[in-house]
Amino acid sequence: MQRLQKVFSWVSDKLLFPFGRTKAPKDGELCYVSGARRCISTMIDLAIIVFMLQLVHAVFFLTFPKSETTFKAIEKHRMGASLTKDERILRNKQIYKAVALQVVQLVIVFVYHVYMWINFKGTVGKLLVGLRVIDENTLEAMSLGQATKRFFSTALSGIPLGLGIVWSNFDSRKRAWHDMIAKTVVVTNKSLKRCKELQATQGPSSSGNEP
Repeated sequence: MQRLQKVFSWVSDKLLFPFGRTKAPKDGELCYVSGARRCISTMIDLAIIVFMLQLVHAVFFLTFPKSETTFKAIEKHRMGASLTKDERILRNKQIYKAVALQVVQLVIVFVYHVYMWINFKGTVGKLLVGLRVIDENTLEAMSLGQATKRFFSTALSGIPLGLGIVWSNFDSRKRAWHDMIAKTVVVTNKSLKRCKELQATQGPSSSGNEP
């Protein structure tokens, strides 16, 4: 039984901490985070975003319903059949609506992330698991420019087989590529609060911002 427990413990450690457990920070030091905890927060945010986008999608098509004539014109276009002038107009209108919907959805995702980062130092997912995304130098909420950089550079971390995200496991401050570009770090809220308390009592020299 003890051997079995050791096996389960070893498997659990490898799944949650594939690159080894993070060393506990000293009192007043920031606890930088990567791995499973950030992944869980991202999954929570993804669920929220999918719900919002589905809601927008439903409202959009209730507001701009697709008529039977439009549906037939699109089907003819897909089959490669020639369209009349009116059918081409209907097809083009539908394409414009689809593009507009994509733009609206992108704006919603952008506003969600940027608003939460600037005002709450983290998205809902990050807040629920006790994490904060902050400026790596000031330890305060990121600026609008930083938030914009972080949002659009996230794709750079994920596109090359997620190498930019995996990189956070090897960086001394657990920064993914988009963190490096935006000059941000992800830390636990508990360690951030403690660091701020020590800053208030001992001065800026105890910022705990050294890697």
